[in-house]
Amino acid sequence: MQIFNVFFRISKKKILIGLMYVVIFALIGFAMVGNSSDTSNFTETKVKVSVIDNDNSEESKMLIDFIDKKHKIIEIDNTKDAKLDSLYYFEVEYILTIKEGYSEKLQNGDTTYLFESIKHPSTYTASYFESQLDEYISSVVAFRKGGNELKVACEKAENLFDTPIDVNTETFTNEKSIDESSGFFFRYLPYLFISILISCLCPIIVTINREDLRYRTNSSPMPKRSNLALAFLSAIYSATAEPNPPASTPSSTVIK
Repeated sequence: MQIFNVFFRISKKKILIGLMYVVIFALIGFAMVGNSSDTSNFTETKVKVSVIDNDNSEESKMLIDFIDKKHKIIEIDNTKDAKLDSLYYFEVEYILTIKEGYSEKLQNGDTTYLFESIKHPSTYTASYFESQLDEYISSVVAFRKGGNELKVACEKAENLFDTPIDVNTETFTNEKSIDESSGFFFRYLPYLFISILISCLCPIIVTINREDLRYRTNSSPMPKRSNLALAFLSAIYSATAEPNPPASTPSSTVIK
């Protein structure tokens, strides 16, 4: 009983900290639940790209038109300092240089060294843009090998990206019984539990295991199984300190 008394006497001093985390989580959690209705909408990512055309051919201009439809082209000066400054300040995310001989190589089915690029290393936008560019070039080469003229092959490759794709989102939920937006609440609920345990339970254990107190405990007639009692108390505290979710939210949900 002495360990119980000491444990919960210290825990009373940490109640305000736990309540603070509960209030913060409630404000953020319900705000996110209220704004979750727009999460199912999909918009294609547009990368800020700067294109420098050194080939100046009809096919290279068709490539620029394709990039302009899918992304946002930013005009910058064709100098090294201007390029580096625009990347540093995130005015552009990718600088593409179409090398001279681009159309001639495509005519012969050669896809090596068509471009030069300057980009931020290991970024999602750069990989996304490059994947689309590679797909476009591969499509042009495929149509060219199929017997089409280069201009026609470029047009058909661009039309492939204009083909609409129907996307259906499956929720696997019963709309009458489950509110999908509550998934956001339960997604971030574990962070609240972790915060409360770290800010409330850990200081209690640290205080009880303080060096001077531990020496006094070891020299006292208290049985050695007190450590087991401390572990048992920690389990009880972990189970009771976690706040219950509001009654208005369902007990289970399936997140998209």
